[in-house]
Amino acid sequence: MLGGEDAFPADLAEWADNDLDGINNNADIDIDDDQMPDDREIVYGLDPPDGRDALRDSDGLDNLTKY
Repeated sequence: MLGGEDAFPADLAEWADNDLDGINNNADIDIDDDQMPDDREIVYGLDPPDGRDALRDSDGLDNLTKY
């Protein structure tokens, strides 16, 4: 683990919890905790670790509302 503390020292396959919800990133379906599943964010070209993208859009409706 470089550059920070291991959030899951007992789990050798995991070390991060981006949204600090206690669920490691490998098991978490929403690593930025923006209420949009990461697989959906990927399909629509959004950034799974960036929760701000749920609110960004140019057509007047935010991405979370469309989801």
